[in-house]
Order: sequence, then C-alpha cells, then structure tokens
Amino acid sequence: MLNTDQQLVVDSISNTLVVAIPGSGKTEISSRYAEKNLSQSRNNVIMMLTFTDASAKSMATRLDKNLGVMNRSRALSSTFHTCAMQLFKCAYKGRKLIMGFRQEMLIERCVRDLSLKMSMKDAVKYIDEMGRKLNLKRKDYSSSQLKLFDKYNQLKSNQVDFNEVSREVIIGIRNKTIPSLIDINRVTHICADEFQDCDELQYEFLKVHHELGAVILAVGDDDQSIYGFRDAGGYDNFLNFQTDFNATAYALKVCYRCYPRILQSANNLISFNNDRVPKQLNSSFDCGGEVSVHGFYDGMKQENFVINDVLNTPNSVAILARTNKELDDYELALTSHGIKPIRIGGKSFWENINAVGYLQLIAVAAHTDGIKFLPDFLGYLKNDENVVLQSKKIVAKQLSRHDTLSQVVDIAGINIGTQEILEHIQTTSTSMCRDAKSITSWQKPLVRMITQARGLKKSSVAGIISDIITQSSVASGSFSKAVFDLVNTVFFGISRKNIQITKNDVVISTLHGSKGLEFGRVHIINIVEDKIPAEDKDVLGMVHVEEERRLFYVGITRAEKRLYLHFVSQPSYFLKEAECDLTKKALLKLRERSKNSQTFLSEIKHSR
Repeated sequence: MLNTDQQLVVDSISNTLVVAIPGSGKTEISSRYAEKNLSQSRNNVIMMLTFTDASAKSMATRLDKNLGVMNRSRALSSTFHTCAMQLFKCAYKGRKLIMGFRQEMLIERCVRDLSLKMSMKDAVKYIDEMGRKLNLKRKDYSSSQLKLFDKYNQLKSNQVDFNEVSREVIIGIRNKTIPSLIDINRVTHICADEFQDCDELQYEFLKVHHELGAVILAVGDDDQSIYGFRDAGGYDNFLNFQTDFNATAYALKVCYRCYPRILQSANNLISFNNDRVPKQLNSSFDCGGEVSVHGFYDGMKQENFVINDVLNTPNSVAILARTNKELDDYELALTSHGIKPIRIGGKSFWENINAVGYLQLIAVAAHTDGIKFLPDFLGYLKNDENVVLQSKKIVAKQLSRHDTLSQVVDIAGINIGTQEILEHIQTTSTSMCRDAKSITSWQKPLVRMITQARGLKKSSVAGIISDIITQSSVASGSFSKAVFDLVNTVFFGISRKNIQITKNDVVISTLHGSKGLEFGRVHIINIVEDKIPAEDKDVLGMVHVEEERRLFYVGITRAEKRLYLHFVSQPSYFLKEAECDLTKKALLKLRERSKNSQTFLSEIKHSR
C-alpha cells in the first residue's frame, strides 16, 4: 500500500522531481513508476539510471520481482557511466577506457614530465575537475594546471576516461554524430536515482534526452549530497531542475527505516544547514528508538566500549568513522575475537600505485602476457616519456621476452635503476622458484631495487606483495600459477565484487561508504573537531561545513533502532547540534570521571 505522496509520484505523467528523505522507499517507488508506465503502453521503454553497479543490480532485482515477462524486457537498468560508454562505442570503436591505478600512473608521469611542483592529490583533482566541464573556461585555471591537463590528454592518446566519454556523448547527441538512448533503445522515460549526486555532465545527459522528448523522473535527497569534492550538484540540482525541465515536484516525507528518536537527532542536526529544501523527517513508527552519547578519555577506551557492544550482539551492527584509517584498529580488534567484519570505504590495497608497480614488474618477469606492462612499468620507475614511447614500439614488435628486454635496456636515456632491474630479470630464471625459500630469495633483490628506484623510504608495499606471492605459490604448488592468478585478478578485469550484507553481519565503514545501507545498531566514533567535521583544508567555509553536516546526517540515518554517538575528550559542535542535552551530560560525566581519577591517583601518591 502506497501513501498519498508515493502514489502521486507513481501517477505522474510529465517531468517530475522527487525529494525523498532517508528510508522513504524511493527504490520501490521508482520500480512502481516503471511498472505503471510500461503497463500503459507497449511503446514505452524506461531506463533506470543510478551511480553504482550495486544499485543498478538492486534495481534490476526489484524490476524482476515487480514486472511481468513482457514488461521486464522494456525496463533497462544501468549506471550513468556504463550507459554513456555504450553510446560512445557506437561512434568510437577501439578506444580503451583508462581508470583507477592506470589513470593515476599516467597522471604521475605527466607531473614528472612537466617538472610540476604539485602533489599527486592536487594533480588528480585538477584533471578530474577540468574533465567534468562541458565547456572548459581556460581562464579559470593557472598555466601549470592547464599544462597538466593538456599533457594528460596528449599522453592518454587513444584511451578515454569517463569524463571524456560523457562529454563526447552529450556533444555527439546534440550534433547527431552519436545516437541517444531514444535512438538505440527507443527509451521514452528515464528515472535518475540519487539525483543529488549528478555532476554537470550527468545533469546535461538527462537534459539532452529531455530535449529529445524523454520524460524524466529525478529522485534524490539534497540533504544526502556528500560528493561536493567531485562537483555533485546537490541542492543546486533541485533548484534548477524544475525550471530546466518544467517539472512538478513532490516530497516523500515518511521514513520507514528509522524509529522516531533516531530521526529527532537527524532533524536537529540538518536544520542548521541553510542551502537545503525545507523538510521535516517523519517516522512510520509511532514511538521508539534509542540514542546515547558517550565521552572517553582516549581512543582506546572508546574502542573497548564499541568492541564490547559488538561482541555482546554481533549482528546488524555498524561502526562508522569519517576516514578509513580510523577503522584499522577496530578491524584488527574484531578479527582477534574471531569476528571478520565487512569493511566498506576507502581504496583497495591493489589500487595503491606502488602495489601496482611491483606487480607489473612481477608480471613482466613471470606472466605469459606480462611483457605488455613494460612501458607502464618504465613510467612508474620515473623514466622520461621518450623512453616510455620507445619501449611501446619495441613491445609492439611482439619479440620474445628476452629480446624485448634486451632492446629496452639499450634505449638511450633509460635510468640506471630500471636497467639494473631488467638485467636482473634477464640473468635470473623464475624456474628456480620452487619453494618458499627460493621464491623469497628471487624476489628480495627486486624489492630492494624497486624501492630504491622509486625513492621510497620503506619497502613495505612491495614486501607485502612478495610475501603474498610466496604464500600463494606454496599453497598452489606453483610459482607461475600464483603469479598468473594474481596478475589476472588485479589487471585483467576482475573487479571487486558487489558486497552482499545481511542482518547477521558486522560492518565497519566510512561515513561515505555507509550511504544506502541500514543497520539495527550504529556506532559513530570520533565525533570531534577536525574529524566530524573534517578540517577545511581548501578553505571553503560554509560550503564545507554544510557538506560535512550532511555526511554526519547520512551516518545518523543508517540506524534503525539504536544509535551510539562517541567522542574523545571534547565533542564537536556537530554533536551538540544533534544532541545538545545528551552531549552536555556526557561531557559532565566525563569530567567527573576525570576528577575522580585524578583524586584517586593523588591519594595513591600521598599514601606512598
């Protein structure tokens, strides 16, 4: 049974904007909207667009459940990126996608080749930011930023990143050089989930299809806009959509996830934001829910409290933190007690550029198809672009591994560290790698040389992979098989699987990673200044503060029944905004414990 607001959305016949609070059933409503429109006409085809593969898969499962066989074939689900890539390939075949560690390694080469005094973090940020502009205004950027962007596009050559794909598709649809969803799939309706997360290019993708006659349903929550760092439109998307799309707006105001006491905290907090669609969160439950605030002397006492609660009831519980690093100790503690938590948020170890570099080296040395990684490996070892280019030409000749390495070693200008590594590969054979001792012995000089060539202070990353290869080789009984399996897993298209979370799981996650999830109990740790909210390193002022507040709001609304809010020493003002009275009591209690502890220590001292 749908409530009145939900039914209005399902029955809408023109462009529609839906502001959906957490837990208001937006996925179900989108599915019902699809069912209604597909049933009305056999000519209707709907595309359900979202941002992650997991969300697209979840929507596909919901459509399988709600739609009959005839209608299901006319309901498509995809991510914005996948959809754009499919359209792009209609006009540009053979261009490979560059992303993840490969893109990061290319950017590093650009910075080095231009001798820019710029951190990798800033370089990635500028290239991503400029790449998202449909019409780049070069006057808005410095000469070094523009040189970096131009060099990146030059070295990228026949490869494309997702931003370029999106730009070319939008321009191509308008110029009629690339087909639209209407041309390819006869799409009549598009449902855009998590609309607040659309950046300029994704917004324009919807707009160009609206201009061609598609009906757009945009569903999201401006209060859950937490991706400003990648130019998500957030609140502005909601302001602009009604005008640009001549849309009708509705609000889903009832939460079917959180008990009223949880929503009270969320309402208290988010009311401090100015740039938002005004709304009050209402629970479908009449009463219930618990919120508590806990203060601690130090991080260890906080950790012990949280871990003990999880151990007492190890199901449907999440530990949330602002950053990935804060969760390391919690994962180790839970693992030591026999609980392996599901960890969400942050980069995979295999996305570390130094992990990729060492694995490329091992692939070149021991994998049947590994020689193709040689040019990228030379770039990783800080060789000049001319050296990298010459190595590509040599690899393209498809010579034997020995002959390829011999010619590459003789390239004029190749650095000494790279020569030593390649000569070691040539003069030693992997056939000697038969047991743990010989495998470790063969890798040891490689770990040392690659660490020196990169100018790293520690060899920890290369050492970890070396140990993994050794252990895998012993387990499988074959060094070559261990290398083959690991290289295939990391490099040849086996991505991280969608994580399936059940009510019996223990989850540890960043606040960003928790979006879209829900748990019976939630612990949010380290609600202190410079953590929640994080430090305003880019001096964005209130823009930063409001996004951080929205991020904390997302964490709070993951809890269904029980919410624990924790601070160490001094609570941040966000905690006071969400729970003023409880925070004051927790602070007084902490100070009283501190006073009693000092008195106790003083008495011991005097008794001696």
